[in-house]
Amino acid sequence: MRKSLKVLLAASLFVFMFAAAAPETSIQASKSRTSVTYKLKKGTLTISGKGKMPARMKFRKNKKIKKVIIKKGVTSISKEAFMGCKNLKSVSISKTVKEIGWYSFSGTAIKKITIPSGVKTIGQEALGNCKLLKNVTIPGKFKLKTMPYDDKAECITDDDIGHIDMVTFNTKLSISNVSYLAAKNFTVKKDDPNFRSIRGVIYTKNGKEIVRVPSARTELVIEDGCTDFHMQSVLYYSEDSEGDFVNGCDKLKKITIPQSVKRIDNTKYKTSSYFNSEVPVEHVAVNTKQLDGHSISVLINSLNFIGIKDIASQLPEQITFDHDMYITKDKVLLKYIGKSAAVSIPDGVKSIEERAFYDCSEMKTVTIPQSVEMIEKCAFKYTGLTKVDLPLNLKEVSEAVFYGCSKLSSIKIPDSVAVIKKEAFNDCSSLKTITFGKNLKEIRGNAFAGTAWTELVIPKNIRKIYKNAFVSCEAAKKVIIEGSTKNISANAFWLCPKLTITYKASPKNYQTCIDLYERDYIKNGKSKIKFGWTKLFGVSGYQIKLSTDKKFKKNVKTVTAKKTAKSKTVTVKNKYKTEYVKIRPYKVVNKKKVYGRWSSDSL
Repeated sequence: MRKSLKVLLAASLFVFMFAAAAPETSIQASKSRTSVTYKLKKGTLTISGKGKMPARMKFRKNKKIKKVIIKKGVTSISKEAFMGCKNLKSVSISKTVKEIGWYSFSGTAIKKITIPSGVKTIGQEALGNCKLLKNVTIPGKFKLKTMPYDDKAECITDDDIGHIDMVTFNTKLSISNVSYLAAKNFTVKKDDPNFRSIRGVIYTKNGKEIVRVPSARTELVIEDGCTDFHMQSVLYYSEDSEGDFVNGCDKLKKITIPQSVKRIDNTKYKTSSYFNSEVPVEHVAVNTKQLDGHSISVLINSLNFIGIKDIASQLPEQITFDHDMYITKDKVLLKYIGKSAAVSIPDGVKSIEERAFYDCSEMKTVTIPQSVEMIEKCAFKYTGLTKVDLPLNLKEVSEAVFYGCSKLSSIKIPDSVAVIKKEAFNDCSSLKTITFGKNLKEIRGNAFAGTAWTELVIPKNIRKIYKNAFVSCEAAKKVIIEGSTKNISANAFWLCPKLTITYKASPKNYQTCIDLYERDYIKNGKSKIKFGWTKLFGVSGYQIKLSTDKKFKKNVKTVTAKKTAKSKTVTVKNKYKTEYVKIRPYKVVNKKKVYGRWSSDSL
């Protein structure tokens, strides 16, 4: 009996000592729903079994691990699994693995790694802080899994700790995934149907278009034979939770453009919302004479440290300088550098390019010839314009084209214009008179935000108005909408406190903008929801529904409001859950209520 007790105590002591020596939070198969186990022997850690590696199976900062083998049957590598294992130099991953967690190999001493082609999900910074890492083989198509909220980072490798010599993609490439990897060279799969690698840079399959430049490059020499320089090849980037650059081309100093290049654009192969890059290019050698004016403009406006003088001096046959204006031989106005109060653009100019008059605060008036068909975004942003007559053949009103022109008092949109793009007249705080053209179809977000008009007519030809198109127009008092509201956002006139909307179409088109103000908690698990809406002319009342479910199927409460009301406070049996509110106006026609469209919000 005593012998048996001694054996039992000895076994218990052994188990205790083993558990104390085991990696922090590691687990055995007996505590997992999978059959995955591990074995550490002479510096080699072997993960074997079938199924996912348990989330708690982690070996963080384990100094004994020098090699890791993930055996066939294991389908995942848990997040932070080998994080900080600074002596880990070799990794072998089975083809059965489909998922690799975030920070899984971060801070290790690996020099190379092959991630099997079957891996579908890779966590952020899975290979972060690997100072010795030089070669990575990885799928071209995978889903990046990021951490939530403030810990989010759209990258797999770091761009500030060493640089990987080569990233080799072992499957068809999804171009957005390139931005997650900092490297000096990229190699795509030979049978990739869309792309090829030339000296470590990614081009289209035929080599005619440059698509991605490795972020660790300091100099780019575009291959002779390439005809299309896509600026997104260097402007691409990923970001962290604060919007800072991660793995962007932040080392690039010089670009050489060969004689074969005919076009430059900044939209194709775009994977971020960024256009004007912090890429620190200090010199661009332009060896081509085939660029049109728009291409030259894109080049200048895509790189912050490259100015018009730098490019014009290299292209004297294509760019002339007269009356403080740089104009190309194909009649594109690139830049005005004068300080006149009255500016006259030469007749024959067809296009006014991006930022051509940007921040020309001295300019009060501009004469635009009828030959102009295109005015690019931000062309007159932050100018001192008080008046402008748009040419009759203008195709569109571009994005932010008159943004911040605080002295502009009136604008007439020509009949030729079909679209007013976002932020076109944003913050034109003196803009009181707006006349829409007969063929205008769309007004996009924030197009007239913060303007000073008091009365406005939306004609039938305007079929679509985006959210916040007229937001924060505090002087607005009256809007008449003549046509259908099917594609007019209920929030088009949000935060216009004095506004009354009149509809000329059927009451079925009526809609108002709802704005939730506040929530006050009261006794017994109840709370008061206070909200308001934009006043409508000619309605008989409003129907309002509240619910804890955005589909309005749970805890629904229905109330009404009089036609003269602009706000309401409702008590609900809900103290902590999100409260969804929607409202629709109605009009009594032949003793029947005809309801308009719902608009909604949540608090």
